[in-house]
Amino acid sequence: DKYWHQFEQREAAVDKGTQALIGQLPDGDARQLLQHFLSAHQTMGAAYRQGLEQYKRSGFITQVGDKAVKGIDREPTTTLDQAAAAIAKAVTQRSDAMTSSARANLKVSALVIIIAVLLAYFAFLWAVKRMVLAPAGNLVRDMGRLAGGDFAHTIAVHSQDEIGQLAASAEQLRSSLHSAMQQVAQSATRLAQESAHLSKVSEGTTEGV
Repeated sequence: DKYWHQFEQREAAVDKGTQALIGQLPDGDARQLLQHFLSAHQTMGAAYRQGLEQYKRSGFITQVGDKAVKGIDREPTTTLDQAAAAIAKAVTQRSDAMTSSARANLKVSALVIIIAVLLAYFAFLWAVKRMVLAPAGNLVRDMGRLAGGDFAHTIAVHSQDEIGQLAASAEQLRSSLHSAMQQVAQSATRLAQESAHLSKVSEGTTEGV
């Protein structure tokens, strides 16, 4: 009775574990094989019980008990081996699918990173052109006008960086030169007017004499 009780406990544990595993598996060969194993295992348990009764009725003759249960574990064992192989195959296929998916995701991630780097690079070029090259080009053009004697054109200052400070200094120089040139022009105009006035006065004096 002690050993039979242990057998029944193990039988119940196997049934419970098999049912739990069936519930976790998707439809497929592995699930069907485990269901077949569960049925064969239950049939084997019933056969063991019948063999035990025959063994008891025979007066506990060992040969009778052995004959009653001979070969009844072959089908459950074979089915369980097949189920294990099917589960291993399903796991391998699932693993391969996950690996392929991971590789595809890795390629997509790499592509996204490359696009992000390119966008950052073009944004950097645009910022350099807008903040450095364009102001520097404008300053070179304004300095060329200044060197050519055009003091009326204002040199624009668009920033506070080195280029902006250089543009501000150039604008101060331009403003000073422009003011000086205006003063020289005004002085020349006044001098011309006074010279013309003196000429008229001189001519009037000469005619009076």
